[in-house]
Amino acid sequence: MNDHLDSIICLRPFYSLELHIKGDVSVCCPAWSKGMVGNLHKKSLLEIWNDAPLQKMRRMMLEGKWEKVCRPTCPVIMNYRATGERTRLAGEHQYVITEEILSAVRSRQTVLTTGPTWINLANSTICNLNCIMCGREYYKESARLSQKTITEVKALLPGLREIFLAGNGDPFARPDTRELMLSLDSSLCPDLRFDLLTNGLLLPRYWDRIRHLNLGGLNISVDAATPQTYEIVRRGGRWRDLVCAFELVRDNRDRFSQIIINMTVMRENYREIPAFVELAARYGFAAGISKIRGKWANQNIFTSGEPGISHELRDTIMRARQRAGELGVPFYYAEFNDILAGETVTFARRNKQRIIDTLVQVYHTLKP
Repeated sequence: MNDHLDSIICLRPFYSLELHIKGDVSVCCPAWSKGMVGNLHKKSLLEIWNDAPLQKMRRMMLEGKWEKVCRPTCPVIMNYRATGERTRLAGEHQYVITEEILSAVRSRQTVLTTGPTWINLANSTICNLNCIMCGREYYKESARLSQKTITEVKALLPGLREIFLAGNGDPFARPDTRELMLSLDSSLCPDLRFDLLTNGLLLPRYWDRIRHLNLGGLNISVDAATPQTYEIVRRGGRWRDLVCAFELVRDNRDRFSQIIINMTVMRENYREIPAFVELAARYGFAAGISKIRGKWANQNIFTSGEPGISHELRDTIMRARQRAGELGVPFYYAEFNDILAGETVTFARRNKQRIIDTLVQVYHTLKP
């Protein structure tokens, strides 16, 4: 074995943590990795960072034994299996990868002297809306755990490069993440950037108090292209408030690295996909679509086995794709490649290679 590595399949175990509901902690999306690496009810973030589960994950990645810790559905793993592509340790890297991290990987360290540089706070369901496809009401918040978590995250701020505020809640409705943004002295953390996943409705209220932050990507969940559909799907939201948020973001677009509006496609809104692309174009945003998960009162057209909807949805997405090209709108739809290829939405006839091709496209779309 060589003393030093020059490439690795995935760097995630060396720089990232995702915090989830009930205190669970993972390195990346739980659907992509095998198990959690810790729980905040039992240990602190710093203890988890160099604890046995994360050391094992790093060791397996260093040895190329991804099967021990990763699921084959991970886009990074899919890309590796399809192309053999590995992350080179030399050359330019994404913002959150520091030279200290690269040095540790090159020398095959599993216990790190530096903390995480990227954290996803997906650990709350507190929101100002009650969308028809959201199951946040099934989770009970723990105020004590939330306070413990945000206190530990604040202790890591000097070494963090990026905080992603996501989850089933909204970062401006959550007291903990809202306070973090409002109170942060950015001069003390000049390298820290915030990426936001939000419904956007509270953004105008707090904009003057967060505009000092170093902001990265902004993803606004919209799920509709008309006022009527919006107020059906995003219960508690008002279209006029969304328009105000859009106007504010458009007028401050230079503050964000990327602005995307998202639609979770379901029975209620799938016919509006082309209009959704046009909505994005009016404000100079990108547009993205994804599939609904779960039944949610017959809204899931992807498990209904209705060929008529499959054909109509395929034609609708193709029209949206053409319209995006005409308008110059970045349009992200890789999750629908199976439907565009002519398969029914039941997934029953998916071809294995097409799954790989789709996830590879997702990986290259999202890769910094």
